[in-house]
Amino acid sequence: MAIRWFYFVNLFETATRNSYLKTYKITEFFYKALELVKTDPFYGPIFTDYEVHHLAFLLVYNKFLSQKGIQTGDTLSVEQLLKILSSTKIRKWDAMISVVYPLGSAQYQRIFPHKHYPFHHGSKEEIFASVSSLSTTIASDPALAAVNTDVTNFFSQLNLASTVQQSSIAATVTGSEEVEAQRKIISIQLMKNYGLMVAKFPDNLSSFEKFFPVELLKHSEQVDFTGHLKPLKSHAVCNHIFSLTDEITLINNGNTHLYFYLVSNVKEPMPVKYYDLAPYSSITIAISQIGDVKFPHLVVHNPDTVNQAEWEVIL
Repeated sequence: MAIRWFYFVNLFETATRNSYLKTYKITEFFYKALELVKTDPFYGPIFTDYEVHHLAFLLVYNKFLSQKGIQTGDTLSVEQLLKILSSTKIRKWDAMISVVYPLGSAQYQRIFPHKHYPFHHGSKEEIFASVSSLSTTIASDPALAAVNTDVTNFFSQLNLASTVQQSSIAATVTGSEEVEAQRKIISIQLMKNYGLMVAKFPDNLSSFEKFFPVELLKHSEQVDFTGHLKPLKSHAVCNHIFSLTDEITLINNGNTHLYFYLVSNVKEPMPVKYYDLAPYSSITIAISQIGDVKFPHLVVHNPDTVNQAEWEVIL
């Protein structure tokens, strides 16, 4: 297979691949630099032409960020219901059922063969199924009609919250596809304009260096990390030089808590300062909220003793 010559590769496309944030920073830099010279007979037409594509990217990018915020809110609604289930509802249902069928009785054992365990552990879908199963088990028992009504109503709440969440996720995926299409257009436009400048100033390439964020273009470090963690296990996410102004997005796609922290050496124990991310939630925060930014190693830990964790980090 023939190897493509470097000069036939769109460096803007490769530099922005897998990072809409990086695309935003590069296009914003280029646009603002052009805006300063928009009255120039050479740069003016380039600015006018590029502005259309820049604004189109900003439109879908901001819409995408807004949709991600809605998705996070919907996720938290599901998380809140799961917390209510494990901390309040299951105890209430147990108390109401045990009045009719005492603990240890055959009827009680039939209703709660594994006690409360299925309502606290497992995936979100498995916990939903446990609530549904409880409703089915007691539905035909007149003595437990009041309990069944409460269980059924709560299960309906869970289903509604989950449906809303999934709709938001689908909308976010669509938004992501729109941003990706605009990212590619921006990459082509940047490459085209770079070519125009090379053609105009072939003997003085440094004259238009001010229009491009060179460090961002040279920097191709991975920015999106994902993975799974077994119970009580830790994972070194990345080795990165952080600054006080850096932000980081943390995503928890599982039903366990996640601890994120910074250390100078990955073999060090978890420090006193760490960030506790709740199940089924995400947040964008300053890196300083996780730990001391002078430490380069970002680590994630699963504190759960039973369940596997699922995490994602975006720098």
